[in-house]
Amino acid sequence: MIGHADIIERFKRLKSTDQLGHAYLLVGERGIGKMTASREIAAVLLCSAENPPCGTCHECVLRAAGNHPDSIELPEEGSLGIKVIRELRDQASMRPHSAALRVIIIPSAERLAIPAQNALLKLLEEPPGNTVLILTAPGTAALLPTTVSRCQVIALHPPTDAEVLASVEGASPELLELVGGSPGRVVELLADPAEAARLKEYAEWLSEAESAPLTRRMILARMIAEDDPKGVLETWISVLRRRVTQGVSPRDAANAEVLLAARQALDYNSNVQLVIENALLKLGD
Repeated sequence: MIGHADIIERFKRLKSTDQLGHAYLLVGERGIGKMTASREIAAVLLCSAENPPCGTCHECVLRAAGNHPDSIELPEEGSLGIKVIRELRDQASMRPHSAALRVIIIPSAERLAIPAQNALLKLLEEPPGNTVLILTAPGTAALLPTTVSRCQVIALHPPTDAEVLASVEGASPELLELVGGSPGRVVELLADPAEAARLKEYAEWLSEAESAPLTRRMILARMIAEDDPKGVLETWISVLRRRVTQGVSPRDAANAEVLLAARQALDYNSNVQLVIENALLKLGD
């Protein structure tokens, strides 16, 4: 795990002082390590040693082998319907098999359909005392307010550049900029040089769009609309958010908000080029 050591320590303290909540929502951008952190938290909570996770007790051995009966993890891909959540509720109603707690991980909880979230609410509102739920999502807006309100929200932030560069062989500052410092995304780009080259080109388009005259911006808008508009905007948002953290330009935060609004508009506006043109007209350097 790269980064997030403070969060793991937090759960160690909560466990040792018997102050664990019943549900947590880990939020953060793609590739930031939400699932890795969730599994490490599960290791802490299931371990029977005084200083968890020990890696050698019966609970740790079972968990590491992927067959701990009290560690439930829903699939990371595919839809999550009401049937899945009802089955989860049935499992949560039973006592743990061997550990003191049962840990349930729901990755990418934004996939939960509204009926499924409503079904989950029954578990969140009346949780068994021996069950801890860990949900992950890109942000709180991806879930119903009622779902969020019944979880303790923990925001995960990108690890430092030094942590990623020291831990991921082949990582570079340039790759970190393209993915907003996300270690998971860096690993993906290292495995796919063509994708890395594509994102680098998108970043170059951003640099041009920020200072290009009107006619050139309209040409860029057409190029983006014909390429991968969502992918371009997501790359631009990652680059700008990273600049914000580094204090590169006071305009970066405003530009990121403009592009985020455009990215959201693409989900319901069929005139893609018009959405891109409007966004590019608002960009400032």
